[in-house]
Amino acid sequence: MSYIFNTHGCAVGDSSKQTCWPIYNQIAELPPHLRSKFTMLAGIHVGRKDPNMKVLMLPFVQEANELSTVGIYWDNEGEKINS
Repeated sequence: MSYIFNTHGCAVGDSSKQTCWPIYNQIAELPPHLRSKFTMLAGIHVGRKDPNMKVLMLPFVQEANELSTVGIYWDNEGEKINS
């Protein structure tokens, strides 16, 4: 199982000086038309300045590294599977 992630800043509103930087995940094995339907929010930064990307991405990268070694457990009709 693999995933695609991205982040891109945007203004919070027309009159706001704050920006929002979400981190999104999509499961790469899903067909393209389903990826956007099942996009997951993995993190977010809201502030007056653009975030330091090393600070924003550090928790995400740490969790991704753990996921790559430990995996994720899920249930398939009563059978526990680790991916």
